[in-house]
Amino acid sequence: MDLYEKMKKDLINAMKEKDKERLDVLRLVKGAMQLENINNKK
Repeated sequence: MDLYEKMKKDLINAMKEKDKERLDVLRLVKGAMQLENINNKK
């Protein structure tokens, strides 16, 4: 399992547990990862 898949599972778990702080942080990290991925493709 790579880092992105683990983060995605953690995000789902945070949603189920209604852990707002963890959910916010994971969403920020996911957005940063996606932005970096887009920037590297250019």
